[in-house]
Amino acid sequence: MKILAGFYTHNKIRPKLLEKSLESYFKASSQTDVTTIVSSWEAMPWLGCKNVVSKFRNNGHMNILLQLYSIIHSTSEDWDYFAFCEHDCLYPETYFTEAVQILSTGKYTSIASENHIGMRPNGYCDLNSVPQPLSTMIVSKNEVLASLNHKFKECVISGCCCIEPDNRKSWFIQKRTDEKTPVVHVNMDATMNNHHLTNHYDCYKQSAYSTNIPYWGDYMQYGIFTDSEINQSTATVIDFSGFGVVDAVYGDVESGKTVSFMEQIRKMQRGVKMRVTNENAGTDPAPGVVKKLRLKLLIDSEVIYKDFDEGMEVII
Repeated sequence: MKILAGFYTHNKIRPKLLEKSLESYFKASSQTDVTTIVSSWEAMPWLGCKNVVSKFRNNGHMNILLQLYSIIHSTSEDWDYFAFCEHDCLYPETYFTEAVQILSTGKYTSIASENHIGMRPNGYCDLNSVPQPLSTMIVSKNEVLASLNHKFKECVISGCCCIEPDNRKSWFIQKRTDEKTPVVHVNMDATMNNHHLTNHYDCYKQSAYSTNIPYWGDYMQYGIFTDSEINQSTATVIDFSGFGVVDAVYGDVESGKTVSFMEQIRKMQRGVKMRVTNENAGTDPAPGVVKKLRLKLLIDSEVIYKDFDEGMEVII
């Protein structure tokens, strides 16, 4: 049984995150029979494995599809399964060995895992919803080729697509469990280096459940987030209780891509914290941008405006 593990990146993420993601990818792949190929926008000759430099850039989902095709068509080696490995994920060293154990039973054609958690500037975060992301899928050769061809046609017609394969009837679905080490998805939406193409980060809770967990250890040891980001997410609480909120908008206030936040303000109980997030706003008015909550306040008969970055907590 041979796994082709395709790692793909646009090289726009923080160097430390890319370094740690690749480190986990290579460590996991060294535990069993895995072919490693990295597709990137910039050449990475130090990798020690085949590096395919993408000739296509800034095309959203289509670019990802083309990078996946370039990985598959760049090898003459035989392979049975394709693992989608993404540049903002940390993979445990048991990731591929556990997959081999499952697939070697012959009961399943592919794997999708829900056993993943998030990492934010305030620590490790559990799931809000339970998706099966592309980054935790290992798919049989026939299924992945058929799915990529279907998604390519869809993307050509509409300009975008959901890259995850649709038909998962014969798949093994790994449920979220603390008995197995989870994949960690690093969320940068509340930083100034938001590289995300989608708002997948919304499936992870804003509040951290721990800063130190078995196997992965203290999240700060990875050096992914800046001190100011960590301080803002863990210590900063803005208290405006007692002030009159005249208006509130959320989004990219400079460009005007905002939505009203007043309904959420009206529902808040006095003295209760609310975090500034897409989830609490009910939408993402400016994907890929670090958003703000702008409050119009009436203080001593004077109107003033206060901005609070996405991820911060507010008490009204």
